[in-house]
Amino acid sequence: MTSSYFWLPCVFAVLWMVWLMLSRPNIFFRKFRLIIEILIPLEDLKSTLRGQIMRIPDLTKLYTHWPAPRLSSHLNELRLIHDKKVQEWFPDENVRRKMIGIDVPLFAAM
Repeated sequence: MTSSYFWLPCVFAVLWMVWLMLSRPNIFFRKFRLIIEILIPLEDLKSTLRGQIMRIPDLTKLYTHWPAPRLSSHLNELRLIHDKKVQEWFPDENVRRKMIGIDVPLFAAM
């Protein structure tokens, strides 16, 4: 095999992995989770993260050079559905306020 044809098996392998991920996501993610659990046992990870506070920075500052996003025309509908589900799933008012503050519908509408 000459070097000019070396890229063909690489492209085939990448396309095959993408097909596996898209066609059978459960199998892929189970294998990925198994690899992660071998590297970091789940109980160790849980005990390390328990009680910690995770803060996600404002990522919009990183992407100021990007063009303004085009939002879906269904944003208001998404917000209504999201807020209804948050009311159903989270009985604690503080958690509900935080979940609504995340603004998942805006992210989904981008």
